[in-house]
Amino acid sequence: MRFSRLLLVVGTMTIAHTTLVNADAKHVDAVALKNGLNYVDFTGDGVKDLIVVAHRSNFNAHAYDVVAFYTQAALDSDNNSLPVDWHIVPLKYGGQEHLNIQVSGGADCVLHDFRLIAKTGTVVIADRDFGQDFADPQAVTFTFLKLAKNVDGVPGWPVFGFEVQSTSRSQASYCDVGDAFTKELGISATANDDV
Repeated sequence: MRFSRLLLVVGTMTIAHTTLVNADAKHVDAVALKNGLNYVDFTGDGVKDLIVVAHRSNFNAHAYDVVAFYTQAALDSDNNSLPVDWHIVPLKYGGQEHLNIQVSGGADCVLHDFRLIAKTGTVVIADRDFGQDFADPQAVTFTFLKLAKNVDGVPGWPVFGFEVQSTSRSQASYCDVGDAFTKELGISATANDDV
């Protein structure tokens, strides 16, 4: 399972609650993020941001990956991006601020995963209900988060952060949320499953 489910989505897309639509295709191809440092422009300012992928071993089937987003972008008085020190880009969902996303599950299925849509500054998180066990197909909840800029300098919130725009539930039940991403949202999993 390690890194085989971490995908960065590239292409021009629009989010419409439960559907990601690519104007030129019926699906969206994805590129795997690798363990370590991944330089990607997810803030849309033409400067490569940083996504760090690290593995947390458990010496059982329940190891997981931890993914954090960083940027050097900041805003000047005209709300233009300026390069500065590295800053973490938190995700605000479930009523809490998260400094990372965990990709986890069991030997049979991934229950929690995400996709980053680079050109749109959107993260889609998929969470599957547990059911009877890790392999019991259940509905998947998709949470759509959009990159937001704190242009007014609101205290307590960073310059950039991902905030919830909408949520939806899958129409079918799935063991692995990767299948739900493909079948429900049209995101193809092209990652190497042998990693």
